[in-house]
Amino acid sequence: MFVEKYGSELKLKYNNKNTFMFVVAAVSLPIFFIGFRSTYADTGAYVYGYENIKYTFDNIPEIFEDSKGPIFEMYQMFLNQVLHIVDYHWFLFITAVITTISFFRFFYRYSVNFTFTLFLFYGSFYFFTLMNGIRQAFATALIMFFFDWVLEKKTIRFLIVVLIAFYIHNSAIIWFAMYFVVGGKPWSKKILLSLGAILFFVFFSSAFTDLLDSALEETNYAGYTDQFSQDDGVNPINVLVSAVPVILSLWKKKEIEEKATPFINLCINASLMGFAVFLLGAVTSGVLIGRMIYFFNIFNFVLIPWIIENAFEGKDKTTIKLFCYGGYSLYFYLLSTALTKEEYISIFLNLVI
Repeated sequence: MFVEKYGSELKLKYNNKNTFMFVVAAVSLPIFFIGFRSTYADTGAYVYGYENIKYTFDNIPEIFEDSKGPIFEMYQMFLNQVLHIVDYHWFLFITAVITTISFFRFFYRYSVNFTFTLFLFYGSFYFFTLMNGIRQAFATALIMFFFDWVLEKKTIRFLIVVLIAFYIHNSAIIWFAMYFVVGGKPWSKKILLSLGAILFFVFFSSAFTDLLDSALEETNYAGYTDQFSQDDGVNPINVLVSAVPVILSLWKKKEIEEKATPFINLCINASLMGFAVFLLGAVTSGVLIGRMIYFFNIFNFVLIPWIIENAFEGKDKTTIKLFCYGGYSLYFYLLSTALTKEEYISIFLNLVI
C-alpha cells in the first residue's frame, strides 16, 4: 500500500529472504561496534551523565526547566532508575540499537539501491554522529522513524514528533520551519525564498545560537557561540561533497521532473537546504552551524541512488556511479585520517583502534 501511494522508489525486490538477511547483517554490524564502545569522541560526557543522573521522576518540572535535553534525560532515567540498567555499556548499546534501526529502516523503505545507500552512509562518515553527539543522532532518528507522516501530510502528528525531538536536542527546531518548505517544487522561487529566509533566521537569530550553545554545552564544543569569529568554519571538502546531489539534481532537472515523486522532490529540497547550511557554516561556525547538516544529509543517501537510476543511462550512469564510489571512498579516507586523534576503545570487546 505504501509503495502504491508514494511511488516506485520503494522496490518490491526488497521483499525476499536474502535481502532481509542482508539488512539484518548491515544493521547488526554498526550496532555491535557503536553499542559496545567505552569511549570515543564525546562519549565520555554521556557516560558521566548517565552514571551521575541528578533527577528523578518526582521532579519532572525541574528537568524541563534545567536540562538541555529533558526528554533524553528522562530516557536515561527510565533505563537507569526503572529498568535498573546501571552498566553504561548497555545504555550506549540500547541507544545505538534505537538510532541505527531507525536510520536503516528509513533507507530500506525509500532507497532504490539499499546497498549503494549504505555505502554513501559509511563513506560520508555519517555513522560518526551515532558516537559523537548522541542526543542529536537520537533526535534525528526519531524524526526519521515517523517521516511517513510528512508524506501523508499528518501535520499535527509530525510537529508533535518534532517538538519531542526538540526536547531531546534543541537543533531539531529547524524542522518546525522546514516541514512547510521541503514539500514544494524544487528550484521554484517559493522554495529558494523560503530557504533563504530560514538561513537568515539561523544566521541572525541570537535565540537560535543560544539554543545551539545550550545543546552543545555537555559536549567537547561547549561555549562555541563565543568563538564564532575564531572558528575556521566548515571544511571546504565537506561543502564540496554536500554539493554533489545538488549538482546532480540541477544537471538532470528535466529528467527528474518527469519521474520525481513528492518524496524525491522533498529530498532535493532537503539536500539543497543541507548544502546551504554547509555554505553558511563555511563562513561562520563549523561546529554550531555545520552540525545542523546531520538533519539533512540523510536524504542525500537516498537521493543520489535515485537520480543515478532514473536520470542517467548507459555509460553516463556507470561513470557517475564510479565517480561516487571513488569520491566517497577518498572522502572517507580523508575524514578517517583527520580523526586519528579520536581513539576508539571498547572494554567490552577488548578492542582499541
